[in-house]
Amino acid sequence: EIINQLRGLDTLSYILDREKYFPWYACLSIIRSEFIRENNLLFQVGRNYEDVLWTPEVFMNAYKVGFVNKALHVYRRDREGQITSQISYQNLRDSIFIADYWMKKTSQLNREDLKVKIMNNIIPRYFYALWFSGFLNKRNRKMILRELQDHCYLLDYRDTPIQKLTYMLISCFGFALTSKIFKSA
Repeated sequence: EIINQLRGLDTLSYILDREKYFPWYACLSIIRSEFIRENNLLFQVGRNYEDVLWTPEVFMNAYKVGFVNKALHVYRRDREGQITSQISYQNLRDSIFIADYWMKKTSQLNREDLKVKIMNNIIPRYFYALWFSGFLNKRNRKMILRELQDHCYLLDYRDTPIQKLTYMLISCFGFALTSKIFKSA
């Protein structure tokens, strides 16, 4: 009832108030094809986690959002062989890209409260890239660590104890050693 009365940005805020780590699966939504065309809402080709780039954009462009509280479809999240369950250079690189993308995109919002909610939801992806970088081969690990360093301003959005601990470790030991610490943990 409440969501059916809200605009897209307000719905997004409402959802993130109740579920800090909302799963951005595109399959959770039914969207008019003309809305997608009118707003040029296309998946980015060659990116993993494209739902995380796309779904918040849908809310940001929506004039009206409806909600149906019924299971209309079943989605298996953890299926064998899925790309996003693997630790790979591309997955970690795309995680950093997504965090950076939303940091830049939310800076255009006139709503600081919503910016913080979106970033608190998205920023763990940056930290995942560091935490799992130690499992990459030496060459890819080095490239991911460079990406993490180039985007270190994303560390400003740390809000959980493990993110704060990670920041302290980076401050004391740097990215490379922190990566090794998390690999051995």
